[in-house]
Amino acid sequence: DWAFYMIPTTATLHVPFGSKESYENADGWKDFGRIVEISDSFVEEDVAYAMQEDNSVAISGNDNAKDEVILLETVIHDGVKFPVIAIGDEAFKGNTDLTLVSIPESIEIIGVSAFAGCSGLKIIYSYAVNPIALGNSKATVRTCADGDDVSASTVFANVDKDVCILYVPKGSSDKYRAADGWKEFQNIVEMESDMLGDVNNDGNLNNEDINAISDYITDNR
Repeated sequence: DWAFYMIPTTATLHVPFGSKESYENADGWKDFGRIVEISDSFVEEDVAYAMQEDNSVAISGNDNAKDEVILLETVIHDGVKFPVIAIGDEAFKGNTDLTLVSIPESIEIIGVSAFAGCSGLKIIYSYAVNPIALGNSKATVRTCADGDDVSASTVFANVDKDVCILYVPKGSSDKYRAADGWKEFQNIVEMESDMLGDVNNDGNLNNEDINAISDYITDNR
């Protein structure tokens, strides 16, 4: 009990989902004035998350129609900060409105069919120097503009990899071109700038970047 001797009885203790009863019956822990379970799933800034056993979070099902999604390295839920380490299975599956997604360096794995059917996806920013592991499930899917069937990871099934631009950190393009799933993208471009949206790599965010994206999408419709 001495470990928490100086903690006031009004203090709130945040505990993992499903463990509140155990803490309420444990010596020392039960003396906290308020014991609150962290929800097993929650939504922050229109992105859905699910708690993992190691107290990290994964991005889960997102049925919203957002066209641009900027994923964060950490999120704050119930006053506690959690690392975002995964994009779950089918997280954005079938979101045809999605045109741009930014994937932070913290992501360790992208689940099966996470972006399957995102036929409108035109730009992917991946800030991981080493290609992120993709879900192992594979299928023969129609992915090319000319209609050829190719063996592809289901993570990006039906994303037009002839059109979608994959932006990667400087010096890592060869790694992506050699990585299963990622190497199917025909436009892999190294980011000279760390600024999200600096598509012309001039170190500035301005109308030139907007025009460059608009021109590219218009030319490849």
